[in-house]
Amino acid sequence: MLKITNEKELVEFFNKYKSPAKVEVVAVTSQKMNKKDVATKTEANPFTSISKITNFEAEVNVDYEDRVNHQRIAEGKEMDFEAANARWGTPISKAITEKDGKFYLKLIPGIRLNDTYYQDQDGKRVLQEEFIRFVPTSKPSGSGRQEVDQAVVFRTYKLDSIIGLTIPGIMEYIPQTI
Repeated sequence: MLKITNEKELVEFFNKYKSPAKVEVVAVTSQKMNKKDVATKTEANPFTSISKITNFEAEVNVDYEDRVNHQRIAEGKEMDFEAANARWGTPISKAITEKDGKFYLKLIPGIRLNDTYYQDQDGKRVLQEEFIRFVPTSKPSGSGRQEVDQAVVFRTYKLDSIIGLTIPGIMEYIPQTI
């Protein structure tokens, strides 16, 4: 199995590896938060930052347009969805996009493999209930353009937020920290 330890090698791998694949991902992302509580805007947020750690299965190198059209057929609708051109970044491969010198992995997320957990700025685990009052309400993403009942979810993750990525039996990416 190929062992990859840096982003450059991962980008090169996906430039060559074009087959759709199921992957296992471990990602650390920043939780967006307000400086004050959402409800009253009077309570100061005691957290400098919160990181969300997730472990999930996903699919890479997938044709998004094709996937949406298959969902449309499953729902008895016309197979006439056309994906819009990406509004940001430059596609490097089916799996990788580049923007401003940063690389992003495009994927369709699947099931969670372990519980999601959160850490504060000191690396201490915190419960979502401890900071949820500072999290801005999100806008519904919806499936408007897809015109389906069950939206095909498509996500991008900055490569530097991925701390583990495995295509079973083929490749393992664990970034080396300096």
